[in-house]
Amino acid sequence: MGAVWMRARAELRARWRASLGLAVVIGLAGGLVIAAAAGARRQDATYPLFRKAQNTAQLGFANSGRSFGFANINFDYARSLPQVKDSALFDFYIAFIKTSRGKELTPISDQNPLVSFAGPDGRFDTVIDRMLIVDGRRANPNAVDEAVVSYIAAQNYNIHVGDTLDYRFPSFQDFAQGPSSATLTGPRVHVRVVGIEALSYELPPGLGYPPIHLTPAFYHAYISKTPTFPALLLQLRHDSDVGPVLASIQEHGVIGGATASTRVQQFDETQNAAAIRRSVHIQTIALWLLALLAGLTSLLVIGQAIIRQSFIEADDHPALRSLGMTSGQVLATGLARLFLVGVAASIVAVAIAVAFSPLTPIGLVRLIDPHPGFSVDSRALLIGAAAVIGATIVAGLLAEMRSALRPAARANEEVHQRPSRITNYLARSSLPPPSVAGVRMALETGRGRTAMPVRSTLLGAVIGLAALVTAFGFAASLNHLLTTPRLVGWNWSGTIGDDFDPEDAARVVPLLRGDRDIAEFSAGGGSTVQVRNVTMNLIGQDQLKGEIKPVILEGRAPHAEDEVALGTRALRSIHAHVGDVVTVNATTGLPYRIVGRAVLPPITGSTSGDGAFMTFQGLRRLQPTVVEDIYTFRFAVGVNALEARARLKQALPDIAVGLSSDLGDAANLQRVVNLPFVLAGLLALVSAATLTHILLSAVRRRARDLAILRTLGFVGSQVRATVVWQA
Repeated sequence: MGAVWMRARAELRARWRASLGLAVVIGLAGGLVIAAAAGARRQDATYPLFRKAQNTAQLGFANSGRSFGFANINFDYARSLPQVKDSALFDFYIAFIKTSRGKELTPISDQNPLVSFAGPDGRFDTVIDRMLIVDGRRANPNAVDEAVVSYIAAQNYNIHVGDTLDYRFPSFQDFAQGPSSATLTGPRVHVRVVGIEALSYELPPGLGYPPIHLTPAFYHAYISKTPTFPALLLQLRHDSDVGPVLASIQEHGVIGGATASTRVQQFDETQNAAAIRRSVHIQTIALWLLALLAGLTSLLVIGQAIIRQSFIEADDHPALRSLGMTSGQVLATGLARLFLVGVAASIVAVAIAVAFSPLTPIGLVRLIDPHPGFSVDSRALLIGAAAVIGATIVAGLLAEMRSALRPAARANEEVHQRPSRITNYLARSSLPPPSVAGVRMALETGRGRTAMPVRSTLLGAVIGLAALVTAFGFAASLNHLLTTPRLVGWNWSGTIGDDFDPEDAARVVPLLRGDRDIAEFSAGGGSTVQVRNVTMNLIGQDQLKGEIKPVILEGRAPHAEDEVALGTRALRSIHAHVGDVVTVNATTGLPYRIVGRAVLPPITGSTSGDGAFMTFQGLRRLQPTVVEDIYTFRFAVGVNALEARARLKQALPDIAVGLSSDLGDAANLQRVVNLPFVLAGLLALVSAATLTHILLSAVRRRARDLAILRTLGFVGSQVRATVVWQA
């Protein structure tokens, strides 16, 4: 081994610049791969870490008093359930707000909707659902005039730390008459924004009404001066406890007699978390795909560099053998040098991966990363460093075995190379000599010191271009999804009303019947039910004019009272198929036949693959007291949707009127819509760098061939044309 190490050290001293350059190239390529892999792991782990740090409450409930059409819950009963680990009380405030920039925010309708929260004891927002402050600071719990605004509200309404919010509250008398921003006689309060926060259940798709968080001091100062809606957060022992808890509350925890509403107004954080995890998973796959493609391309680039270096050093092998070194020792000499190169490259790769770590996570989870900035993923770094060393040695082993152990075979290959069939075909096609010579240089390996790794170069170019086209294809598909409402279930022009409305039929139905812009509409409501003990949101609609039904992927839409259609994920979660009969349980368990698989839009909190759809009479079969407060409509052909919506808003100023634009959990994909182009750009750079590298190497190593062409009569323009054809 002494002779091996002596020769390896001599080669390093003689070619230290080349070895250092090779280590840097390998380190750069390996660093990109490790950074992408570590970023994918970080992307996948960030949201669960955020939920854990937040001490998330999985369920929230709001009581309506007598003002809205949903049920009142016995909070003491809910907190006593065995699945409940902890709880917190807070209140919803009804307030009209003007921002520092003059924007009007309202707690009703859809004109910049927003709600305000405050709790009596500070447990809400600090113990359970601890806010992650993304800008500014937490509010002083003893300050009446400080607030923290949710990230979505800040984005939607251009609210910043330091802004002042002018609150106007209704009095109890105002609320009894129906609050209007023009006739408020309750308190007026100026609140200063001191922070921007993020909570799990507020992230998209999240709550339809983004919140502002007020302080316990505010709660005690104004709880007796303006109407509020009491609410309860429940932290459960396990996410899987959501269904049993909801079933128990709907069965035993609803306050009121036979005429009271049984529709529980609940906020299921686990459903929102599942939607976020789905979009994050897509982003994670994209990063793993980047790591894979970068790894394949890097292997080809590294292999080419090592093979070329091996060919150059092979010229010394006959002299080494004549001095007494065996073929095994010659091989070991090359591998020893490559081991040292690989170690240096792994150090460079790890440094680059750590330097790039602040670029991840991406998309929504970048906002909620509990530990932003540099990240040292020891597992990814160690495995990546070992892979860099291993890839260097394996590539070197293949090259050194060919040059050190098979010199005769190599010489034989130089003599008996098979010419390219493509080149021969072009020569017979009477193309100009520069074209034929350039193609021959590109597709034929060459001999001796002019030999080039043609096959790996072509394979690298093919993989790079294929990945490039795939990235652009994915970007086009994603853009099509985000600009085609029907793909997320919107099979109509828009909706009127939401879960917070009382019975609206007397006002809305005559208006829609008499509006010539409305070609078709249906009426109904929403609820939360259990299907085979799996909780899901349900919307029930009866056709009143024309026919409006959800997007059906399989089977048909429900027509009878005992029929239901489910989303794809909903069917999968209950292990059912179209045609099965299932028990749908709200306050009683009744059989329903699944007649269709549908894509349901996010009207009542469902996402495209979740939720259930049935007739409104079918819903009232389950819950006789459910109110009619959600209407779907389709404009007539040729109607301007924005102008028609404005006319509906004028006729229904205090009811939400929305067009088909809510993407549900697909909205999170908007945050990474540019990721495919970033991936495509990186692949294009790697492919271009590979091509440039091989062309420069080819021109330098085949300078003698180009000189022979000039001797044979090529002028400068023909030599340049030859190189262009090779490219």
